[in-house]
Formats: sequence, C-alpha cells, structure tokens
Amino acid sequence: MMEIADRLKAAGVEVEGPVDKGFVKSIFFKDPNHLHIELSAPAPDQDEQFAREKSRAKSVLADWTKKTAAKKEALRKASAA
Repeated sequence: MMEIADRLKAAGVEVEGPVDKGFVKSIFFKDPNHLHIELSAPAPDQDEQFAREKSRAKSVLADWTKKTAAKKEALRKASAA
C-alpha cells in the first residue's frame, strides 16, 4: 500500500495517511474525477481481531438493544406526560 502511495505522490496526487484503524491501515486520495478513494491493507492480526469481535457480537447487540429500549421508553413517558 505504501508503495502505491509513493507512486501516487510521485505522479502529483495528494495522498492522506496512512491511517491506522486497528484492523486495517488506509490511505486516501482522489481519482481523476475527484472521487474519494480509500485503499486499505489488513493488519497482520486482522483474522484474530475479527474472531474476537464475532465472539462478543451477540452480547454487544443485546446490551445496545436494552439501552435503546430504555431510552425509547423514557421518551415515550416524557411525551405522554
């Protein structure tokens, strides 16, 4: 990815990054039509990161659902008052 970034810069293209997102590193640039492009390369431990997140996804979703339900109920009660 950084070789591509260097080639883009040599061609006069403005490149931002790399940005480390944990599971990937990305660079950003605009194509000739001025569309924003993100080029990413996986982190060496990306598969392990995804496996950890997958193992806890149901509990994270359940917690979020409870919090959202509580907020909706509070808003419903407030609007009924």
